[in-house]
Amino acid sequence: NDDKPALLIQDNGPGFPNNGVDGQTGEEVDDGLRYCLAHGGAISSNDIEGTLIGRFHAGLTLGVSCQSPKTEVFTRSDEDGDNFRFNKIDFTDLKKNDNKLPKTTFKDPNIHGSIANLLKWSEGTGTIINLCELDNPDRKSVRRKGGLNDYLKNELSRTHRNFLTSGVEIYVDDELLRPYDPLMLTPRGKWYDIIGPGKIIEDTTLLVEDLQEEEQRVRIKIAMMPVDKIRANPKWNIKFMKRYDLTPERQGFSLIRNGREIASGESMGLFTKHS
Repeated sequence: NDDKPALLIQDNGPGFPNNGVDGQTGEEVDDGLRYCLAHGGAISSNDIEGTLIGRFHAGLTLGVSCQSPKTEVFTRSDEDGDNFRFNKIDFTDLKKNDNKLPKTTFKDPNIHGSIANLLKWSEGTGTIINLCELDNPDRKSVRRKGGLNDYLKNELSRTHRNFLTSGVEIYVDDELLRPYDPLMLTPRGKWYDIIGPGKIIEDTTLLVEDLQEEEQRVRIKIAMMPVDKIRANPKWNIKFMKRYDLTPERQGFSLIRNGREIASGESMGLFTKHS
């Protein structure tokens, strides 16, 4: 369905644990996949000391539920051998079952006709998340040229640029993403050869006290773009500026937390944006 496409997310991580302990409450968990989908939480696998699964807390459940009325999750950890465990968040089924998720079962994702030909690996651990029907795809992502693929490529390459730079590989429709560093300080990054390199004019670390009166470190880096190089480009015009995120609304601070961008183009009340 072009208006309500599906979205398939795969990773080759350790998978959801079969059982473990909730890192926040200390509760013993005997169905790790179902528990994480129902409660979020940080489940520490009994087999891997100190490894936390579900750092997203309720983020996965809330995220997929906002996008799709039905989401299927297949996962395989070391203790599963060749089998995938399966569970789902299905609004229709939840209404019929007193808002309770079903118990986790074993299911082979390869027999699922709509995704079998899209699976990228058949061995090892990992997780497959199938958002079966995107209820309201973000912004112009579906109908415009390039569609949802382009939107995901642009957003993921920027949001997760630190992970991409460190060697994590993210693919969208078989294309390996390049990190997009808006400061243009990453030589192999997206657009670096066109509008880079940036020049650091400030790099400092501040010590601040949080609400728990604990000291935290905040690093601030400010860079200038090579204005002369950009304006000398023969294609330089307003469309060029929009194409490469150089418009006033994109200027400002990019906020990074735990290696992931959570906001961009923020003035932080320190300056006024000009056209």
